[in-house]
This record gives sequence, structure tokens and C-alpha cells, in this order.
Amino acid sequence: MLAIIALALGMQADDGPANAPSVSPPQPKVITNPSWARRPNAEDFARFFPDKAGRAAASGFTVLKCAVEVAGLLNPCDISFEFPPNHGFAQATLKMASRFKLNPQTIDGVPVEGGTIVIPINFVARGKGPVAFRSASFDVQVAGIEAGHAEVFCVVSWPQTFDRCKVLQAKPKAVGSFALKAASKLKPDPSFPNGLHVVIPFEFKPRTSPTPPDPAKN
Repeated sequence: MLAIIALALGMQADDGPANAPSVSPPQPKVITNPSWARRPNAEDFARFFPDKAGRAAASGFTVLKCAVEVAGLLNPCDISFEFPPNHGFAQATLKMASRFKLNPQTIDGVPVEGGTIVIPINFVARGKGPVAFRSASFDVQVAGIEAGHAEVFCVVSWPQTFDRCKVLQAKPKAVGSFALKAASKLKPDPSFPNGLHVVIPFEFKPRTSPTPPDPAKN
């Protein structure tokens, strides 16, 4: 089974007045442009691909969040997103975390630890494409179109927008451009991580004219 990766200084406040505002510790920086010394390869993905997902020929998507050690290894790690659930992708991702290693960060030539990294990972089953989350359907009303259906594929992109959208199907064909325009105005659910593939269905319904008042009731 082959799979592909898609790929502080803490300060303590002196004792002060009892009503002094509390000071939150600085948050670890998030590494957004990592320099990798090692990443999982196709053999690693094949070895760690979940058996349950393999039997079902199911692709999956996870988000791995880790602290970065002084030597560039990732530890500890947890899973902030898994889709679909209950297929073993979260466990497989955690097992594979040791295969990631960053080039050590340095200050004045001395390696230092610190920071966190967030890694979106696509597990792609043999003969399948990346998994896509199917969102709820949206109703659209367009003048001149009585009825229709369209599905748009998009990728969640930071900061919370849909990017790289394309029409998967449209009946009649004319509704496709309207579906793309509607998708461009949508905002992803805040729980959707960066890099998630999403399929958005649109149902086109006729515009209804307001009902005129009944003179008999006046």
C-alpha cells in the first residue's frame, strides 16, 4: 500500500500587589517555513498505512502538531485533526512522527529548542485520490435558472478561505460558474485545518416572488 505525503524564554513576574494583572507566558512560536533534515518517504507511508483503511481502500487526512526539540526531533506530538475518523490515521501519524526531523535552529551558532510545528498529512490509498470532506449543501437562487445541482472542490487555505476551487460537476452546465462564485464567498468552518480538501454541493432553486397582499384581508 503506497501513500504520499501532501505535504521561551519564560519570565516570572516579581511578587507585586495582589490586584496586579496576571501575565501570560509567551506562546511558543509556530514554525511556518521548516528546513527539513528528514521526512517520511513512500516506504514509510506504506509501512505505517493503517490496515483498516487499507482494506477499505480509504484515503485519509491528519494534522500533526508537535514541539521541536533542540536536535530537531518532534516531541511531544498530538493530532489536532483526523478525517475520516476511526480508520487508524491518527495512530499511524503518531507512529510516523519520529521520521520527521528539522535542521536544528541556532542562535550564535548554538542549537536551541523551542517552537511548534503543524504538519498537514495526506494518506493516499492505491488507486485513489486525496480524501475530501463533504460539506453541507447550500441553496442558491439565480435569476433565469429554475433548478440545478453543482459540486465544487476547494482546498482550505490560511487565513480561512477556500482556494484552488474547481467545478466537479454541474447540471445544467451553466450553473457551474455561479457555483464557483458562491464558493468564493464562503468561509470554511473554523475547525477545518489548512490543506483540507472539501467538496461543496450547491442546489439551485427558482427565485420566488413575494406573495401580494390579499385585498380581502384588508
